[in-house]
Amino acid sequence: MIPLYLKLGLTTDQIRVLLRGEVASPDAYEYCEEMLSFYEAKLNNVDSQIAHCMN
Repeated sequence: MIPLYLKLGLTTDQIRVLLRGEVASPDAYEYCEEMLSFYEAKLNNVDSQIAHCMN
């Protein structure tokens, strides 16, 4: 899973946060508008890459 995250352009710090989410409860996180925007941009990038591969 980590190599995939690296290929998607995530940094090791970003991956660490994602992996922590696999073992932490949702209550362990605070809502952060800045991070939401960041991950929405990452999601849009991944969606674009997938769309490019599908064509």
